[in-house]
Amino acid sequence: MKSKFVTECEKLKNRLFTDAVFRTYVALCASLTINLLYTGVNVLSGIMYKTNWFFVLAGYYGTLSIIRSMLLSYIKRNKLGSDVLSEWRRARICSAILTLINISLSSVVLMMVSQKKGFVRHGIIMYVIILYTFYINVLAIVNVVKYRKLASPVMTTTKIINLAAALVSLLALEATLLTVFGTGLSESIKKTFITATGSVVGLILLIMSVYMIIRSTREIKRIEGEKK
Repeated sequence: MKSKFVTECEKLKNRLFTDAVFRTYVALCASLTINLLYTGVNVLSGIMYKTNWFFVLAGYYGTLSIIRSMLLSYIKRNKLGSDVLSEWRRARICSAILTLINISLSSVVLMMVSQKKGFVRHGIIMYVIILYTFYINVLAIVNVVKYRKLASPVMTTTKIINLAAALVSLLALEATLLTVFGTGLSESIKKTFITATGSVVGLILLIMSVYMIIRSTREIKRIEGEKK
């Protein structure tokens, strides 16, 4: 005879496989938790290494945590697809916030280029960055593939947020690897790599967020017009 705990676990497993909304909610909770932990790691790194780089990164990922919290709160209170107008409004707000934190990303790139201090001095932080980069990039790819058929603005925004986190994590990883393993490279070459990658990442993020603002605004006007 199965115990109550085993029965509940089986119910939870079945729900994860069959309920896309619940699966999305759980995935967002996991992403938010890991995002908050990574934000904390950057804060501690900023204190340990006495550099503003990590504080700016902590601010960036902290802001992503706020956006994820907003999406999580919406999914908890509403069924995806039941109120598309409300979803587009939430998507526009999140996209506007994402546009604003591009300033934070620009600050990171500027500090990387202008300062000559190493981005990471101890291996443990490097491994944390590598693990987080691997996780967030896999998550971004899985979300694009798995939820591509869900016609939900909130889900679209979730995928964009994951992609934004993945791109910035790649930038941080590049800077870390150049510092740890690029001892044979000149400072000018390192700055060139970081500037080029930072510019590409910043441009992609800007295009994505502005596109979502424009698209959500158009959809909001269309739906409101149809209701009149």
